[in-house]
Amino acid sequence: YTKSISFGNGTYYDFGRTALEKVVPTPTPSSTPTQTQIDITGYWEGYFSTSLIDSQTISLNLTQFKKSVNGTLRTGGTGGGARGIVTGRVNGDIFKFKVKETSKKCKGTFKGTATITVSDKDTQVLPKNKLQIESTQFDLRSSTSMYMEFTLTGRDCLGKHKNGEGYVIKQ
Repeated sequence: YTKSISFGNGTYYDFGRTALEKVVPTPTPSSTPTQTQIDITGYWEGYFSTSLIDSQTISLNLTQFKKSVNGTLRTGGTGGGARGIVTGRVNGDIFKFKVKETSKKCKGTFKGTATITVSDKDTQVLPKNKLQIESTQFDLRSSTSMYMEFTLTGRDCLGKHKNGEGYVIKQ
């Protein structure tokens, strides 16, 4: 024979013929923890390149509300680089974005996708992307760190940008 005792915390015990057994219920969708939303609000720096631009610096200043992201972009190219407005959405560890280049002499639009990586303070993170200057070292062990590796395409006064890729590290 089998008898059970149920407790308020959702566990119960079966009294079988030989021993007392704790039975762990299978989680239901309502009791399964939900994924924490990644917040990419903050200042980011890194490097990028496209089919028309050699590796150059990029910085982002982003603000996130729920899944929506808005912000600004600056690049460090010759002639003062480019400026732009960033909009997009975060879904899990993916950030899909659009950039409207607002530089006076070179207007354009770009779209891209970034993969967000979060690491703990004991891990030094360097993106797989090798665009950074070889002597540059990032010490990310001082706090929890995040970086994004991205791809992008678009068009501006230089022409059609293909095979764009880069990374930024949260400062």
